[in-house]
Amino acid sequence: MREPTGPCSARVGFTHGWIAGIAALLAAGCQEAGPVVAWVDEAFPTVVHVNWSGGPEGVGVVRWVDPDGHPREVHGNEAVSDHHLSAVGLLPGTAPLLEVSLDRDGSEDEVGSVTLEIPIAPAAIPDAHVQGVLPDGGYVLTHVLTLDRKDAVVIWDTQGRPAWYHVTVEGQRVLNSLVAGDGTLWFTTNAADYLSTNGYVHHVSLDGTTHEVWPLDRAYSGAPLPGGGFGYLAKYDAPWKDGTLIWEAIWEMAPDGSTREVFDFADWFEPEIFCACCRMEVEATGQVIYDWTHANGLVLSEDASAWYLMVRHYDALLKIDRASGQLLWVMGGPYGEFSFAPPGSEFMHAHTSTVEDDRLLVMDNGNHRNPPISRAAVYTYDAEARTADLVRFIMEPNGDLISLLGDVKDLPDGGLLVSWTTKGRIDAYDDTNRLLWRLQTPLGASTGRATWLPSLDAP
Repeated sequence: MREPTGPCSARVGFTHGWIAGIAALLAAGCQEAGPVVAWVDEAFPTVVHVNWSGGPEGVGVVRWVDPDGHPREVHGNEAVSDHHLSAVGLLPGTAPLLEVSLDRDGSEDEVGSVTLEIPIAPAAIPDAHVQGVLPDGGYVLTHVLTLDRKDAVVIWDTQGRPAWYHVTVEGQRVLNSLVAGDGTLWFTTNAADYLSTNGYVHHVSLDGTTHEVWPLDRAYSGAPLPGGGFGYLAKYDAPWKDGTLIWEAIWEMAPDGSTREVFDFADWFEPEIFCACCRMEVEATGQVIYDWTHANGLVLSEDASAWYLMVRHYDALLKIDRASGQLLWVMGGPYGEFSFAPPGSEFMHAHTSTVEDDRLLVMDNGNHRNPPISRAAVYTYDAEARTADLVRFIMEPNGDLISLLGDVKDLPDGGLLVSWTTKGRIDAYDDTNRLLWRLQTPLGASTGRATWLPSLDAP
């Protein structure tokens, strides 16, 4: 585990007379004020770490006021004499005053205060414009893809300000991000050039703690496993016809780093091409690639016994037993076992991040539908009866095609959060499909998977 790091390497010891003689010194993004040392995190620049040592034991407290006048605070977990606290969600371009105190059985003593300048967000974080209001407030997590491959994971507040972000290494795409039940964040990065997809799985806390960064061969999407480890999609390739055939397999990595293959698509299906978009020619080299499957969503079942796999070029959702790798059923596509109601309501070239035991949320991209208009869609299904019902949908507001990615997630009180990826837009709808809130990024930025967060605190 990598603890938060920054330019302050020395720890300043406790000195008597905490209030008197506090002098703020700004140097290389670090401030020392009496016993307090504070600095901006290098990898997560809206996080400030506050440390101090010595003196009586107590619970550390850091307080500040956000630009909207709302008081914010963070508390330590126990009474100690060495304190390491992280203030999260300090907005770029601001200079918050952090007031530090010590809680000793309900009575607080002032320790000191520091003011730090939070860096202006880099160009990789697009300016976002917001209209409307989310009644429950909160934040929206997404990943941003840019034309020049300077991608980022971003958490915006409901006014469109980046309250938390991490910019990836140039050239590394971010194709998914998610929040686990413990409040930690997972995202994957890779070159995303179809063949050289050696990837990295990042597991971090919003306070700047990096728990793991795992290099995984050809990994590009996945989800954490209960008890530790990670399940992920990996690409395989082989010569085929006049080019190279590529497809996906499901792998799992245990907490000890060992890996195992769970499911290989090629063990269950013969190569087939169902649409023209499967064949691509790499402009720089002339190499022909047949994107046979284009699996794009891997979701762990609610009881963690199975994987759900969305296979875009088969227009199908697969359920796979984790222990045996057995294919349990296929919903949609040429080998689908489910009947859809109403007739013709099947999803096409879809993406998903949410699959429950009897419910499915998809970005139904509809690339080959006539006309090709995308929609956010909610299905209920009965796996035993092999039936699926379209119970709700929201058409792309301008009648446009979202040709890639896209996401649909639940909001509190029955609403939906929809990322219209290639439009660089995230919309929030109430339970009647009425638009409540919209976040719009400028031309050249695309919003990926999106998740609503009630706060920046771990649950």
